[in-house]
Amino acid sequence: MLRKLKNDKSGVGWVLGVAILCLLFMPVVYFPLSYAWDNVYAVFTGSYVFTGITASALTVVELIIDYLLVFGLLFTINWAIVQAISKRYSP
Repeated sequence: MLRKLKNDKSGVGWVLGVAILCLLFMPVVYFPLSYAWDNVYAVFTGSYVFTGITASALTVVELIIDYLLVFGLLFTINWAIVQAISKRYSP
């Protein structure tokens, strides 16, 4: 199968390789970012209680960081499908 992807001239093997590398490196980005955010959040919310729009903004940032792996997985799958289809129809 690897020889078939290596000899394939449409570029689908390259797309699969990049998608796999992206999936492997996502935790390397997520865990340090999550750890740093948790520490900063604990320092700021430990001494002050945020209200209103600031509290909502902090909640949104926390949710985005919490779901970063899920978003990354969905975007990677979407990117790979779009790239594979576009490579198939190129002349």
